[in-house]
Amino acid sequence: MLIYRAGTSGSELGQAFGRLGVNVTLIELGSSFLSKEDVEAAAVLHEQLINDGIEILFKANITNLELLEGSKDHWDSSTLIKVTLNING
Repeated sequence: MLIYRAGTSGSELGQAFGRLGVNVTLIELGSSFLSKEDVEAAAVLHEQLINDGIEILFKANITNLELLEGSKDHWDSSTLIKVTLNING
């Protein structure tokens, strides 16, 4: 599962799915995690997400999405897409 610009809600969703066994990657545009939140709280959550096996990419942006399998009009669990990222750091 790929969560773009996760924020607090996306981080919570990612953690829940990660704990259910789903491979989760959070994509952050900036160089810090939850920059609008308390620094200490964000650091604790960041560490917990890493311990839960969630990958977090910083300074990353999606540059292309390509549909490999499935319908462009309806995405579901069988839809397969290729994501191209630009990571600057």
